[in-house]
Amino acid sequence: MARVCAASLSNDECARWRACCSAAVDCCDAQLREPRSDDDDRNCARTWDGYRCWWETRPGQVATTSCPAFVEHSITTRRAVKQCTLNGTWYEKNGMAWTDYTACLDRESYMVGVYICVACSGLSITLLLPAVVIFFIFRDLYKQHRVRLHINFFLALALQGVASILWYGLVHYDLFVHTSSTSTVLHRNPLWCRLLSFSKIYFASATYFWMFCEGYFLHRLISKAFEPPKTLIWLFLFGWGMPLIPTVIYSIVRGSIANDSCWAISVNDYEWIVYAPNLFCLVVNLLFLSNILRILLFQLHSHPHEPSNFR
Repeated sequence: MARVCAASLSNDECARWRACCSAAVDCCDAQLREPRSDDDDRNCARTWDGYRCWWETRPGQVATTSCPAFVEHSITTRRAVKQCTLNGTWYEKNGMAWTDYTACLDRESYMVGVYICVACSGLSITLLLPAVVIFFIFRDLYKQHRVRLHINFFLALALQGVASILWYGLVHYDLFVHTSSTSTVLHRNPLWCRLLSFSKIYFASATYFWMFCEGYFLHRLISKAFEPPKTLIWLFLFGWGMPLIPTVIYSIVRGSIANDSCWAISVNDYEWIVYAPNLFCLVVNLLFLSNILRILLFQLHSHPHEPSNFR
């Protein structure tokens, strides 16, 4: 069990998986110890359905039990329901015995989180696009190198917002539209969903790389004021091209080891294929900022004989 957890699950997922396995063992032990009654042939049989332990139930009755704690977004104070039909078999759905766990999920809180994410992304796009339009309209602004960098940075942020809205609207919201888990987008895992996940990862990385470009350009202007860059082509290639490298590598690895659930579930250490370059951009930007402050402070104290009112 420990080997499986370490290979493919996070600590939280591993803890839930262990709890589920322990509950299954306890259920089997308890049901094996409990003697069977004379009415067992007419009742719905005792069983473990993968989440909870169910005992014999009379035909036509409804069995209930507390919701499992090891299921994500589950509310343990609510009840799961399992119907015993009149012919003494558990109610089936799609040819399989079915338990109703829909009441266990905290749909309201989850959907509030989805709405907040969509609203924040929409607000971000609404504020960014007018700025980009203004930069394009006023040609004198557009000709400036720093403004062109701003435009690309804003576009990366806006595209990330669009990808996030599509992701939450088409994938996360879909989880609570369908009553059957097998009909959800995550379960069907279509190609367009994986491409959307690829786009979301790419544009998120692009924002970090364009943030790096902004920091590098400002550092270059401060440290070499009389040698401004003549072209921005290398920064454009870096800002839009470099994020493709970790994203493509991650996609290849992800497609090889866990090409399911629209790549929505973390694959632990492999996520650092994307996280490490993003973190690198943040750290280098912090170094740029520190050196810019050092240069500015040094220049303020570099002319001690200059009158204070000119400093």
